[in-house]
Amino acid sequence: IALIWAGWLIHTLITYKSLAITPVTAAESILATMGDLLLLCNSSGMIVTANQAACEQLDGTKEEIEHQPINRFVELSPQTAGTVPTEMSLNSIDNIRMEMRSLAGKPFPVILSSAPILDRYGESAGTVIVVKDISSMVAAETALQRSQQRYRDLVENLTDVIYAVDTSGVITYISPRVHDMIGYTPAELVGRSLADVVHLEDHERLVQHFALALEDKPSAAEGRMLKKGGDIVWVAASGRPMEEGGEIVGVQGVITDIDQRVQAQKEKQQLEARLSKAQKMEAIGTLAGGVAHDLNNILGGIVSYPELLMLELPEDSPMREALDLIKSSGQKATTIVQDLLTMARRSVVQLEVLDLNALVDDFLASPEHQKQRHHHPTATIDRELADDLLPIKGSRVHLTKSLMNLVSNALEALPAGLGGVVVGTENYHLDTSQSPPMGLPPGDYVVLRVEDSGIGIETKDQERIFEPFFTKKGLGRSGTGLGMAVVWGTVQDHGGRIDVSSDPGQGTTFSIYLPTTTEAPTASEAPVPLETLMGGEETVLIVDDVEAQRRIASEILTRLGYRVLTAESGRKALDLIRSQPVDLLLLDMIMAPGWDGLTTYREILKVNPHQKAVIASGFSETRRVKRVLELGAGAYVKKPYTLVGIGKALRSVLAPEDASE
Repeated sequence: IALIWAGWLIHTLITYKSLAITPVTAAESILATMGDLLLLCNSSGMIVTANQAACEQLDGTKEEIEHQPINRFVELSPQTAGTVPTEMSLNSIDNIRMEMRSLAGKPFPVILSSAPILDRYGESAGTVIVVKDISSMVAAETALQRSQQRYRDLVENLTDVIYAVDTSGVITYISPRVHDMIGYTPAELVGRSLADVVHLEDHERLVQHFALALEDKPSAAEGRMLKKGGDIVWVAASGRPMEEGGEIVGVQGVITDIDQRVQAQKEKQQLEARLSKAQKMEAIGTLAGGVAHDLNNILGGIVSYPELLMLELPEDSPMREALDLIKSSGQKATTIVQDLLTMARRSVVQLEVLDLNALVDDFLASPEHQKQRHHHPTATIDRELADDLLPIKGSRVHLTKSLMNLVSNALEALPAGLGGVVVGTENYHLDTSQSPPMGLPPGDYVVLRVEDSGIGIETKDQERIFEPFFTKKGLGRSGTGLGMAVVWGTVQDHGGRIDVSSDPGQGTTFSIYLPTTTEAPTASEAPVPLETLMGGEETVLIVDDVEAQRRIASEILTRLGYRVLTAESGRKALDLIRSQPVDLLLLDMIMAPGWDGLTTYREILKVNPHQKAVIASGFSETRRVKRVLELGAGAYVKKPYTLVGIGKALRSVLAPEDASE
């Protein structure tokens, strides 16, 4: 630019005569029409001429600008201007970006060019300097930089990850937020395939999403990304094509962390499954309750009368074997009823302090286990019991039945009866810093483990094994389909959790977590002599709506030496209490129509606040039994009645000192 203007100026001065104007007029016209700053300096670096644009930009008049050294307005480095000012005219400057100052010292950005003016002898006569003010351009650049920085800040501060990949899926850009999401820095990912950090099972979904995005079709995919440490995180990805020169060069989009949403959805599904299971169990429980109540009343005669009859028969009577078989069959039927109630969590669980190791040893020495061993003679049973096992509070009957069911299933899972079963116990402490298994609260637990080396359980069946009547056993194999449902109901009633670990062909491990207690273990009870169960002519009022149950209970209590009164309803029992006192009530919990056991006892306590009572039922909701016991009832006895069961319950209330000896 400087050379062109200088050439034009020289040419004009030479040819001014042909233009019919003076050289001064020509030069002034040229200078006046220039929009850029034009400065002419002599060989000493003094400004001799400045155009109007220069005067305006430098904030001075022509007289103030001219005769000023050029260094007053611009700093020319030695590399630019030479080692001494006079040499500046010998150098050419080509579009150097620098800063000028006005007379007042106000800086502004410029692009400066210069060229020497030579005299006729080739000597430097001065320098022409052309300066372009680029303040508006610099302002635009600054605005662009600020805009880019704002965009960068927006991208980098988004909770989502912005990504770009080329047409082969290689990452060309990914925002720093990816480090928070999966632990990789952008530098570690750029140049790698996006598939490298996608879970293998979700690759096909990624390919479909990528293909749709390249075709500019709406696409969103959900899948799992691999974290640097090996964990996974659920994400949602969206994308659209990137174009350059009218051609698609890749895909850009957003990756959103949806792990919490997915986990919440899973929890919701689990809650819905639990609700469905609870509703199913509730329905079965209602059915079981009705069956248990009616069946126990029917079984009462089958279980109780043989026992009474055998008391009257001599030891060598041929009838004893038949009566014992009848009694045994009735007790087996009541066991099935109790399994139904346990499975549906409708049975009353009577808790005592237990040493789980002793319970395991008692079971392994029991006739029930010996029968299991008889059917699986080649299988091995190993004990791995902790020496310092903490006590628990539980139901001996229910926990033993659960252990029996688990061992039975473990033995039957052994292929051709070959392999082994391990029954183990251990202490387990869970503090607040740990991730609780199956939602257990922090605390101390005892773990009962039953492990086998059998065929394992298929994944699709693992969630169904606790369902009532679900079984994989073949026709003719043992089992009613209630075994694992009984285990599940027992664990729930004990405030515990059960965990299943199994792979097909690799065996199965069931681990039951039960809360511990600080109470001392309860000693095992010795067989009770009949003499200790005898009454002392106390009066017992039997309240039951079923005549057969009243008759059975009456005969048992009469045989035990009690005076017996009966009432078929709660209201009649209340009327009788008003007319004559009784030592104890044997009160059925479920009576229809009319008052049940809870209501009856409440009304009787209004007449006699100290009335002793024993609750009896073949089925009842645990909470109602607890409320009766809280009101003052001394014991609970299950139907069908047995001589020992009813005798111990009555003595524990009427003579607690004798019963404890």
